[in-house]
Amino acid sequence: DAALEAFYTAGQFSKFDAAVKQPLTHAMCFEDKLNSYHNLVRYLTASGKSEEALETCLSVLKKLGEEIAPNADIKSLLAEASCVKQMIRNSSIDDMLDLPKLKDSHKIAKISFLSTAIRCSFEMNQVLFAIIICRMVKLSLQHGLHSISADAFSLYGALLTCPIISDFDESYEMGRLALRAIDTLDAFMMKQQVFLFFYGSIALCKDPLQGK
Repeated sequence: DAALEAFYTAGQFSKFDAAVKQPLTHAMCFEDKLNSYHNLVRYLTASGKSEEALETCLSVLKKLGEEIAPNADIKSLLAEASCVKQMIRNSSIDDMLDLPKLKDSHKIAKISFLSTAIRCSFEMNQVLFAIIICRMVKLSLQHGLHSISADAFSLYGALLTCPIISDFDESYEMGRLALRAIDTLDAFMMKQQVFLFFYGSIALCKDPLQGK
């Protein structure tokens, strides 16, 4: 992994491509391949191979037990969003921030690859992008909070402002949850993304003056 990181940082992609195949081929178990898969996806994304990067993420997620259909439709998206809505019904921001922290390494790998898949899918498949957001929120609520959860909450809040859902009140609450989660979860690496979605989308839909 250190060699892969060095080749990636130095932009020596030909050496990276050759080196990444070794752990993926010879690792003793799937868990030992996860860091290499992360590096591979970074390499594919940087090389402009977003479609292959997304396919790799979805393949890894399937092996982790989180299967997502790449050809999902709007009906599937609305079902996913409805499921999340039921999960957070009658839960306050404090209730959700009091959830336990995510400690299971298997689940941490899931939310990490979901987060990576978000970046890969944004420009290619908006429905898939939205479904992945829902899965990140569901995982956080079911299994525990991770720093990535702050980003997931802000993304979900932004998703709720889209025309097919248009739930601006809940969107705003999810945005507030994301803002508070930055401190609660030490998610300072997510601060820029959370601010972007809250002040650039969520707050504008709830009260245009707050976005100014």
